[in-house]
Order: sequence, then C-alpha cells, then structure tokens
Amino acid sequence: MSNTLPNNNSWLCSRHAKRLKRLGKGSYTYTLRLEKRPMVIALHLFADDMDGLTHWLDMIYEVAAPDSFGKQIEFLVDDICAAYVFDLFNKYPFRRDDSSFSTQSPPLIFGVSAAGEVHFFGSAHGPSTPSLASLRVFCTQLLTDSLVQQFRFEDKRRVPDIELANFNDLVYGEQQADIVLGFYSSHKLGTAKTDSFLDNLERLAARMQQEQVNIFKMNIHTNKAPKKFNFEDTPAMFLLPRYEKHNPIRCYHTSIGIGRMLLHVAEHAGEELNFYDRSAMRRLHAELLKKMQNYFKEENIKLYRHCY
Repeated sequence: MSNTLPNNNSWLCSRHAKRLKRLGKGSYTYTLRLEKRPMVIALHLFADDMDGLTHWLDMIYEVAAPDSFGKQIEFLVDDICAAYVFDLFNKYPFRRDDSSFSTQSPPLIFGVSAAGEVHFFGSAHGPSTPSLASLRVFCTQLLTDSLVQQFRFEDKRRVPDIELANFNDLVYGEQQADIVLGFYSSHKLGTAKTDSFLDNLERLAARMQQEQVNIFKMNIHTNKAPKKFNFEDTPAMFLLPRYEKHNPIRCYHTSIGIGRMLLHVAEHAGEELNFYDRSAMRRLHAELLKKMQNYFKEENIKLYRHCY
C-alpha cells in the first residue's frame, strides 16, 4: 500500500491541533526531542478513515486539556507511517497486512518518560482499548514513574540444558507452552557450525521473551536423545507444539541462521505468537516499540536529524 495519501498532511483539524502535535510536519528535516517532560504518542492509520477515528482523537484531546495533563505531558498523534522518524538508520515500517492491527483497532499508544523509557499501552498480544479513565491512569503513572517496563529486546538469552532425568517434567509437564529443543554435542564445541547454532539459539530465546515458548538444549555427548527425535548429526532443532508434544517438527535450516529458526517457530507454534505473525514478521506494535526504545535509549535524538 502506498505511504502517501491525499489527506496525509491535512487530516488534523484546527480544533485538535490546539492540544495535539503531529510527529511529521511535511517534507523537511524534522527532529523529535525529549524536552525534560514525558510524551504520549498515539499512532494509527488516521489519514485513511477520519470518520471512524475521530472518537480516539477526541478522547486523547480531552486528556491533553490544560487542566488535565496538557501542561505536564506533550501529546503527539499521527499516521503510523510517520513513525519512521524513530528509526535512525534503517528503513521505516511500510504499511502491510497485519492481522493484529487494522483501521478498526484502537490506536497504538506509547508513553515516553522524561528519562526516555518507553511504555506500551497494552500487552504483548497488542493494544488495549483506551477509555478516558484508563488513559488518565496511564498518564498519572507516566508522570510518577510508576509504570513497569514490561517489554525488553535483548541480543541473547541463556538457554538452559536439559537432561533425560528431567526431560519428561520440562517437556511433557508443560501444557501451556510450545517447546523448542536444540541438540548439540559438547565434543563439537569450538566448531563454527555448533558454536553458531548455540549462539543463534540464545538469540531465538531473546526473541521469545514475550511468547509462550520454552527453549532448551540437550548435549547428546552425555545424554541419549529420545527415540521420537530422528536425526543423524548435530546440531539439530525441533519444535514441539503445545497441543502435539508427541509429534516434534524438525527445522532443517539450523545452519542458515536465526531468521530461519524464528520462521520455523512462527510457522508451527501451537498458537500464533504475540510479537510475530506466521511469516515471522514482527507485528506492528512490537516493531514500533523496538524502534522507539532504540530511539530514546541514548542521546541519539540530540545527535541526528531525520529527513521526513
């Protein structure tokens, strides 16, 4: 879908503009600065269906009143395409089909503390539907620094070893989560293939922090793999869907990299992942959360300017 709409630069009416700002202001250099006070940023496909979205604008406009939070918090709203101002170096998010978000969805709302910590108004599954009361609570917590940081994106996360002695408890005893099991041999440690596999398994674990997916590895040099896992050489990776634990699905691309491993989990998970669709594309709310966290985590906003 095109990122340019006929009313892309004119959809914010003069009344709303009294209290709400836009991220983008036309085709010129634009910098979003953190000016020692918090921000509330609401993003939607605003320019597509103003009749259907005015309700959300009115609600945010009321919370942004001077006698509410307007003097303490800066309120910004925009079309989701304007969110690429948060990405310093990479391509901005193009519009694409995303089953977790549509013009009928509530806006994606993010709070940014004065220190640059980003909070999402919702859960790992997606945005919460705001009300005046819930938005006021969110703004109050943002001002008092009482919001808990729920979502973090780490480069790696330690993957625990599993042994035959605790295999049944950890794998078959867990009813609510998918299981990823990586097999390796300790006598091959130090080889490029095994070291890369274990490294990517830790990267996969970092991406599964918001998912009902447990990841383990097993050393077949000290353990014998259960018969259901059919492989001749290591490394090898299997997914056990939560509802079909006795039918492990092998990933045949463990040497290709984290992308194929992630795709295997996204495709075959017992339920669709929170942060990724079945094609392993990061869902919009998670993609923007990551971009904003990267944008505000350092003084980058004072060092770079962005062509909008």
